[in-house]
Amino acid sequence: MPRRVEDRKLPVDDQSENQRKSSRTLNQKHKTKSSYAFDQYQLQQQREAQVGVSKDSAGSPRQVNHQKPSQQGLIRSSSSLLALNSWPERAAEQNSVAVQSPENGTHHVVESATCDTAPHKWERVLWKRQPYSDNYTDATFLRELVVNASVPTRHYWAVVLDSAAITQQMSVVVAAVAVPSHLLNGSLPAQVVLVACAVLLLTGYAVCALLGGHILGGSLAHGVRQCSLLVGGVFFLSPLLHTLTRTVSADTIIALTVLLLLGHLVLHDYNFVNSVTDRLSGTLSLGAAVFAAVLLSSLMASELDVFAQVLFSLEAFLLSPFARHYIRGASTTAHIVTTLLLLAGALVLLAPLSTPLAALFVGAVICVTFLCPLWLVSIHKFKAQINGPWDEAVPHIPREVMLAAAAGPVAAAGAK
Repeated sequence: MPRRVEDRKLPVDDQSENQRKSSRTLNQKHKTKSSYAFDQYQLQQQREAQVGVSKDSAGSPRQVNHQKPSQQGLIRSSSSLLALNSWPERAAEQNSVAVQSPENGTHHVVESATCDTAPHKWERVLWKRQPYSDNYTDATFLRELVVNASVPTRHYWAVVLDSAAITQQMSVVVAAVAVPSHLLNGSLPAQVVLVACAVLLLTGYAVCALLGGHILGGSLAHGVRQCSLLVGGVFFLSPLLHTLTRTVSADTIIALTVLLLLGHLVLHDYNFVNSVTDRLSGTLSLGAAVFAAVLLSSLMASELDVFAQVLFSLEAFLLSPFARHYIRGASTTAHIVTTLLLLAGALVLLAPLSTPLAALFVGAVICVTFLCPLWLVSIHKFKAQINGPWDEAVPHIPREVMLAAAAGPVAAAGAK
């Protein structure tokens, strides 16, 4: 009669245990809802393997296979590792659960009641764990692609009207160069320039007050104070400015002036003149224009000429953008009239000095005002701005709301 095998604890091979741990780690990366049942069953089989005896369905003990412990661990670990490597794919395809049979250690795929009947739908979120990689996109990703959604339609005459700000600034630069040339030649007295500066200064303050409802300086007293500081500062600095660049040659001064004024035209804030923005930026542009005026002042014959030339340049570059800003916002007709007046004034000052330069200036104005807008409108049809779900969200705040928010603190300060 065969001898009954006593219940004893089977040794566990270290290599088998390490492979089983690595298999569990690999399985963690492919877990779905159906993998929970397989993990629970696998843990139960490990506990039974350590005890050495498992129960069958009737509850009676069964005899353990008389193989060497090392052979049992090797067979068990090999079959488990092979099954674990292929289990996630098979389970995902069949929406089922892979379990280990207690009798022979093999794996079977059985239907799970906890599995979903439909595959997991991909969502465009990163905070939710999904069985997809982070850079995964489905077939509906490009359905939200939009081309030229926020690109405005260009109209020729609208672009011509906007280019009038460039024409105005070109006329201002030509006038700021022509006035010191006339002072140097003696064809224009300094007293006439000072009278013109006074008229322009009063006109600019009146335009800002009437059309813009804003007095430069905040109030009339502050405005008068700022004008006094500007005129007095330039007057007392005239002797210093007259001798500031005496050791520099005239050719160098002219070359630097041309470069600085070209940089001023490129960097100028044209959006402010066109009333697109409410604050004048372009500090670098303003600094380049003032530096060019200081360089030209060293070529003047007297300190009075320096005073007239620098004061005229400061009014042209520093104060005129505010008046033109309010004129553009008040009336389009007034904006066009201002452009024509500035253009005519620049031609009157430039034509006596050089007819070819005046013709070149007229050609540049025609090119900038009429030809460049035509070219821009013709190539606008080739513009392709792509927007889609990959873009960052940009809040759109109406300009009226921003103006109301900016006017709130000013009104509160005035009330105090």
